Amino acid sequence: MKDLPGIPYLPNQIILFGHPHRLEMILGERPEPGEKQGPQPQADMPRPLPLRLLARKQFRLKTSVDREQGALPSLPQPDLRELRLYRFEEDDARWIDTLQSRHQRFQDVIIERNYLTRAIPWTGAGSPWTGAGSPWTGAGSPWTGAGSPWPAGGSPWIVGGSPWLEMQDNGGDFIRERAEGIFTRQWAFGPNGVDVQDQLTRRDPTPQDGEGVVVGVFDTSPFPVTFTSVTVDMPPTPLTLTLKHPIPGSAPGACSGFAANHGFFVAGLIHALAPAADIQLIRVLDDSAQGTLFTLVAAIYDFIAQLNDKKAVINLSLGFIGSDVEGQEDKDGPDLLRDALDRAHRQNIVTVAAAGNENDTTQNDLPAEFPARWDFVLGVAASDSKKQRACFSNQGDVMAPGGSGLKNCLPPAGRCHDEDCPYTLISLNVASYTGYGYGIGTSFAAPLAAGLAARLQASLDQIATGVDPNQPGAASQAVISLIAKAAKDNDGVIKATV
Repeated sequence: MKDLPGIPYLPNQIILFGHPHRLEMILGERPEPGEKQGPQPQADMPRPLPLRLLARKQFRLKTSVDREQGALPSLPQPDLRELRLYRFEEDDARWIDTLQSRHQRFQDVIIERNYLTRAIPWTGAGSPWTGAGSPWTGAGSPWTGAGSPWPAGGSPWIVGGSPWLEMQDNGGDFIRERAEGIFTRQWAFGPNGVDVQDQLTRRDPTPQDGEGVVVGVFDTSPFPVTFTSVTVDMPPTPLTLTLKHPIPGSAPGACSGFAANHGFFVAGLIHALAPAADIQLIRVLDDSAQGTLFTLVAAIYDFIAQLNDKKAVINLSLGFIGSDVEGQEDKDGPDLLRDALDRAHRQNIVTVAAAGNENDTTQNDLPAEFPARWDFVLGVAASDSKKQRACFSNQGDVMAPGGSGLKNCLPPAGRCHDEDCPYTLISLNVASYTGYGYGIGTSFAAPLAAGLAARLQASLDQIATGVDPNQPGAASQAVISLIAKAAKDNDGVIKATV
């Protein structure tokens, strides 16, 4: 992965993370005078950096997961950490170097640009969908009352063709029931997928369905900030989704298209596998599915802080691709996010991330994006309906259903009509009057693995022996290892039964 462009970032913005006392020491140090600076006017007074504070948040982190180096004996409250976002009021090039040189003595301080992140897009292989993200309009389907353009042999839907076939004659209740049936019978839940179709009939959830586990979906959200929760009547049991809004997002009543529904789509897939889990949809991406590193990391620390030792899973259907240092080979990814997810792992929180969709027929071995590439994160590639890695998918630790591309993984000229039509995934979409929409990508493979992780977290005491929950990272690593082993025994594709 050489010669990739640097990760995009907001110019003149810098993030500092560490104990407040250490941050103040770094910010207050006097820089060495350069050739053009001349002597400093007051040698005993530090020259203030040209910084303007934009945002700050404090967190109390468990000391058992901290990796203190260079600690100061008199430092109070060693578990306190602060995340600060600054803007340089002057050109930032020289001051970035100044800050970086100052913080070398404090190994637990992180200084990083405010990188941009986004929901995993379909890039290298193109996209079968339009610029809006999907050929399905806000009304739910472009097809008329006459039915479907798919011929009998070529439709991904059931033998009857399209779920919209009898739309005009049967009314909303029939359409909802019909779409719900299509959702439960989709190939991704069948034997070539995660094999949970027999569990998707309406029933009461069991403790093995993720009971007591909190799943954080860090993504987009179509819901306004005035909503704190929504309930969706779906199989196998109604989903009550807790809503959090680190960024404001949609106005009341706005559907905002497929991109804004990305996280809602993800939540529906998690619920199908773990209907007893407490799923939280946390908006860290805007309606165009883009966000910032500061917002994401702050939301992750907030999520960790409110768990109160509950078992948890983090789903990240988003990522960073490019170099950590602009123009150089990609090595570690954003240090700030790496540190946050490493801390989560050591607190036995399982993180699942989408591998990325950069592949095509000429680049079929690209590694996963960050954070899916880190060894303490379960990176999920997309499998197709034949249990093979989808042509668009980057590599991952495991595969989960994510859809399949067209012949030779080329984007279509329009919507597809024949045997090359990709098999999509189906999940929740508030912009559709049926309540469901369609999507392809590793973004939607990851939540199936996250749902399985929630199931395993809930029942880990019964299915794994010798796991000490008090040992940092032991339980989270056990869950990742169980999923990886089960996938290895199933052509690389995860299954709901481990």
